Amino acid sequence: LEGKISNPEDVRKALTSTKAQAIFLTTTTEMPVMGGATGGFQSAEDEEYETIVQWFKTLQEVHQEDKLPRTVVFSGRDNVQELARKKYEQTGNVWIEPLDDGSVVPHYSAKGKGGEEGLKLLQNTPGLNLIQLTMPFFYSNFLAFFCPLPNDGRTQWELSGCFGSGDTKIDMMAVTDLGALVVNVMNQAEKYKGQILRVASERISMNEIAKEFSDLFGKDVVYNPLLPKELAALEFPSAPAMAQMCQFLGDSRELQHDLELTAELMKPRKLANFETWLLTHSDSTAFSRVGLDRDAPELTKICVFGALSPQGKSVVKGLLADVRKSYTIRCTTRRDLDTNPDVQELIALDPQRVSFVQADFDDIDSCTNAVQDMDGAFLVADLQESLKTTDLETEERHVKNIIDACEGRVR
Repeated sequence: LEGKISNPEDVRKALTSTKAQAIFLTTTTEMPVMGGATGGFQSAEDEEYETIVQWFKTLQEVHQEDKLPRTVVFSGRDNVQELARKKYEQTGNVWIEPLDDGSVVPHYSAKGKGGEEGLKLLQNTPGLNLIQLTMPFFYSNFLAFFCPLPNDGRTQWELSGCFGSGDTKIDMMAVTDLGALVVNVMNQAEKYKGQILRVASERISMNEIAKEFSDLFGKDVVYNPLLPKELAALEFPSAPAMAQMCQFLGDSRELQHDLELTAELMKPRKLANFETWLLTHSDSTAFSRVGLDRDAPELTKICVFGALSPQGKSVVKGLLADVRKSYTIRCTTRRDLDTNPDVQELIALDPQRVSFVQADFDDIDSCTNAVQDMDGAFLVADLQESLKTTDLETEERHVKNIIDACEGRVR
C-alpha cells in the first residue's frame, strides 16, 4: 500500500483493507537537512508527535467500527525533553542545553511523548493492545553520522562524538534483530500488554567500539571525545540534535536498557553484538568510502628533526626497536657530523638504517633537502638541541619552516 502515515485517510485505508491484527509502528523525524541549521527542530518534533497521536486516534476509530482486536508494537524512544525538565526542577542545573528553538533531542522526544500519549489513549480500549519498545543506539549509526573518518594521510581514523569519556558504556543493538524481536513480542502480547520494554543487546563503550574497528580493519581507529558545542558546530545535517543525543546517551543515569529481557525475548535466536555486526558489514560502502578497507600507505622512511634532543633520541631508538617494520631513519642536526660523539652514537645503533644530514631550522632549503624522499617526519616542538634560547618566536618560526618543508613532500 502507498500512503503517508501522517494522513489519517491513508492510515484508515491501510487498517481496513488489510484487517491487520498485528502492527509494527515506526515513525521518522523530518529534521532540517542543511548543515549548520540551528532551528526547525521543534517544529519537526511537534509534527512527528502529532502524527503519532493522530495514528492512535485513527486506530481507535477503526476499532470502534470493525471491533477487530489488534496488537501494536511501537518503536519508541525516551522523552528526553521531559527528563531534562524534571532534572532541572530537581537540581536547578541545565542538563542538556536546549537548541535555539527550545527542543531537546527532538527525534527522541517526539517518539517518547507520542508513545506516552498512545498508551493513555489505548489503556481503556478493550481489544487494543500497545507495547512500546524503547530503542537504544543502533550499530547502523556507524555507517552514517558516526562512521570513523580518516586524517589527511589516512594513518588514523576518528570516531567523533560527545558521549563523554571513551569508557562510558552505551546501550546498543543491531536494527536487523528487530524483526525477530518484534515477532516474539507479538506472540507474547498478553504478557507485555501496556508495557514499555527497554531493549538492547549489549552495553559497550566508544573505546571498545574503536578497538573493534582497529582489530577488524588493521587500522588505527580512536575515539575522539568532543564537547557538545563542538559536535553541534559540525557541517552535518542535524548536528545540533545529534550532539544532544550523544550527551544524553553518554550520561551516567539509571535509564539503562534491559539486556537480560532482550536476550530472553530473542530466544531461540541470539542477539548480534557489535563484533559480529561489524564483521557482517565490513564490506559496506560507508567503510570503503573512508578507506578503512584499503591498505594504508607504508611509512618506512622517517626524518627525525632535532634527533640529538632527548625526545629525538627516544624516537630514533623507538623506531629501531619496532619489530613490525624496518624503518630507515634520517636524522638532522646543525652540529658537525664527523666529530660530534652524539651523532656517531646514534649511527652506531644501526649504521644500515640510521644516517645524518645537516639542517638549519632558519634555512628552509636545508630542511627541504632533509625530507626529500621521506614518508614521514618527527619534529621536537622545543628545539633546544641546537639553540641556547628561550625565544618563543624563534621556535615558532623554526617549526613553521619544518612544516613548510614537509608540505607536499612527506606522506
